[in-house]
Amino acid sequence: MRCNPQGPNALLHGILSSDQGHVNVMPQNYKGKRTHEYRCYKGLRQEGYTLKMMSGMMKTDMWWALPSNELDRIVFARLCDLADHDPDMAGRVKAAFESMQGQEVNEANLLNQQIAQTQERIKRLDYLLTTPSIPLDEATATNYALDLAELRQKLPRLLKKQQAQPAIDPGKTIADFYFVLSHLPTEFQKQGIDVRKQIMSKLVKQATINNISPHLFHLYIVWHDGIATRPDVALLWRGIALKNLQGWSEEEDALLRALYPRGSQQELMRSLPRRSWILIRERAEALKAFREVSLPGRRKTHEYYATVSYADLEAAIQYAENGEDEAYLCAKVNELAQKTVKGKMTAYWPLPLDIVGFSSVISTRESTPMQGRKQVPRG
Repeated sequence: MRCNPQGPNALLHGILSSDQGHVNVMPQNYKGKRTHEYRCYKGLRQEGYTLKMMSGMMKTDMWWALPSNELDRIVFARLCDLADHDPDMAGRVKAAFESMQGQEVNEANLLNQQIAQTQERIKRLDYLLTTPSIPLDEATATNYALDLAELRQKLPRLLKKQQAQPAIDPGKTIADFYFVLSHLPTEFQKQGIDVRKQIMSKLVKQATINNISPHLFHLYIVWHDGIATRPDVALLWRGIALKNLQGWSEEEDALLRALYPRGSQQELMRSLPRRSWILIRERAEALKAFREVSLPGRRKTHEYYATVSYADLEAAIQYAENGEDEAYLCAKVNELAQKTVKGKMTAYWPLPLDIVGFSSVISTRESTPMQGRKQVPRG
């Protein structure tokens, strides 16, 4: 018997995707509690198509996993911030759905006409090609056969498009949808998980996430047209790094013995880019390598937090335009690492709310945006 007939407790189930593979929601036991996590599997995308998972039928290597409750919390908090700075959001979303509904009717009529014309054309060509009493020269018969083959490939695509669910006003299918949207912080969590997932499916057009370093993920969101004027992006820090290293190599140990006694933190991290500072220290202790750098007074000698790796810094500064941007983004990564505990996630949204949404005033809770700096783009 299924323990949850409403499906996984994951708001972005069926919405979240990744350029790195197929994203699925799987149960997970964490500290004795049953939770869910988003998992990205390698090898399940081929030439733009997502292959279905079949147990035992193909090898499925997991690329990464994220706790669904943490990612859901981050995305929902951003939605609440957008709503907090835009009191007209619910009305704008309703107007947008009403406009889309009229457009869907016109598109549906056009699609029905295309299907009818295609079916009639297939019937006509099939009759001409299979009726012996109708004389056809070789060239004409060949052209008819090619046209028929093309139309038979076209018809299933049109029928599949016709079966796609139209943009129905969620106010007609989800009870109190616009009331909940107007009171997100208080009313959303009162709804059952099935209703919450339905609401998110109407408000999030696209959510794509990719792993870019041992700790960092890049999140790209396209909100509903009534919520945002442009796509939204975030850098996410996961408190647990990807476990993709198979122990220490002889080359790494040799580098550590040579550099650890007098090398700076950045020099060591740059030489061992996927090793965090805490792993470097632990390995040095195991190798009985000790620091010889003079440490006068209480001056700060380590710029980066213990869980940061040089690969994390490199992933962030790829979005910088100049040295000042690089320093800012490195500091932001360090800040994320410092405030993220194991098993949790934190986010940095570089685009201010008035740029993403329709509001013109930023709440005092939002920190002043970085002026003149390159924002984290899609990809």
